[in-house]
Amino acid sequence: MAQFIHPAAIIVQARANFEFSEKRVNTKLKPKEFSIVKEEIEKRISHYNCLTNAAIKSQNLQDDTDLKSFQDDGRRQILMSAIDSDFLGKYKEDIYYEKTYSELFKFISDTIGTQSDKQKAEEAEERLSSVTRYVTDDEKFERFLERIKRIAKEASKKPEVQNYLVDTAFRKNLTSRHMSFLRENGYLQ
Repeated sequence: MAQFIHPAAIIVQARANFEFSEKRVNTKLKPKEFSIVKEEIEKRISHYNCLTNAAIKSQNLQDDTDLKSFQDDGRRQILMSAIDSDFLGKYKEDIYYEKTYSELFKFISDTIGTQSDKQKAEEAEERLSSVTRYVTDDEKFERFLERIKRIAKEASKKPEVQNYLVDTAFRKNLTSRHMSFLRENGYLQ
């Protein structure tokens, strides 16, 4: 016979399991870096929701408003676990005011901001202008090319622009010896 565990107990355990040990949200966090942190938070919350919703559904308690409130408080606590003390200190009043996970997540997102498509493209172009192959690590050209392609995708959605950016960045990293080899073997014109 299976042991009965009340969904509230599962919510408490799930919250503890999904809390962040590293305080990723801080006052120095830039919009670009926040997009990565935001993805991590959303992923953890999605997993938390999957687990806790299944526990609630298994006991036919989907209409229990207290349990739903308890579940949302767990989401909020997971999010709070990602915030460092400087951010908490600076925005204490606002954080206290935002009572639900969704409201607090929106506040944090609005406070840190998001990177516009134009900003992403400009940053990618800047990175491509200075990207170099990790020669000291003996980075393979194939791996280097994949890295450049990934950056070029952020710079433009147009394949012809991406190809131009990749070609330019790749060629800048070829030595005269590499160029001669490629020319002699018919890879360059």
